[in-house]
Amino acid sequence: MEVENSIGTVSRKKAFEEETPSEHLLTEQIAPPVDWPMKGEIRFQQISGICGRTGSGKSSVILSILRLAEMVQGDVVIDGIPIADMPRNTLRRSITVMPQDSLILFGTVRFNVDPFSQHGDEAIVTALEEVCGVVWKLLSRRGLDATLESSPLWRGQKQLSCLARAVLNGFQILILDEVTSNVDAATERKMMDVLRAQFADSTVISIAHHLQTVRDFDRILVLDGGRGVEWGHPDDLLGRRSKREKKKRKAPHPISPITPSVRYSGE
Repeated sequence: MEVENSIGTVSRKKAFEEETPSEHLLTEQIAPPVDWPMKGEIRFQQISGICGRTGSGKSSVILSILRLAEMVQGDVVIDGIPIADMPRNTLRRSITVMPQDSLILFGTVRFNVDPFSQHGDEAIVTALEEVCGVVWKLLSRRGLDATLESSPLWRGQKQLSCLARAVLNGFQILILDEVTSNVDAATERKMMDVLRAQFADSTVISIAHHLQTVRDFDRILVLDGGRGVEWGHPDDLLGRRSKREKKKRKAPHPISPITPSVRYSGE
């Protein structure tokens, strides 16, 4: 039975490799400058479907930017270059993404923070000290070559380690997907402090379910059913919602008709 299952696995892998079309297209030939993107200016052109309830279209926006979902019409332009015309690997290597679930790699602390070996030890340690604080003090006893498997971290510490990776990369565009939803209040405050200090001049796109969690951002896009329904400064949007809630509370509740209950007694 085990041999049969193993052969079936190999067969499925072979069929997937031979029959599944590649996501890379021949039209993706534009090579952006080495320092692209410099400004982090993102423009959505003629795209029909970031704050909103589940299913409102938040993740679709992120998938479109990373070209993990194909757009039927329209395009996304970053610093003047349509992303549909460039190789996807080039695009994805130029953007930092932090998902809701921490991405901890199997290996050393150095490999987790700098998986492509692009930075020296001094820069790695500086990023860890700035972001992780106490966490790095615990890990530093074994150094950058310590494996995270031997130094288990809790959820908030893992997110801080991922944030240190983002700080070290220093890319102009940072995408956050509900990164504080599973951490405690102290870790959330620490993460927001780092974002304000390290990414003040960057384009930061943060997905959230509630406006309060993205109140420090410059502009908020509220999505519903794949369409933008509100756009503006967080305080302005919160003010509008507060007014709507007051009107709802003041509005008289409709009186529902009373259906008489009749009991029959049989003889």
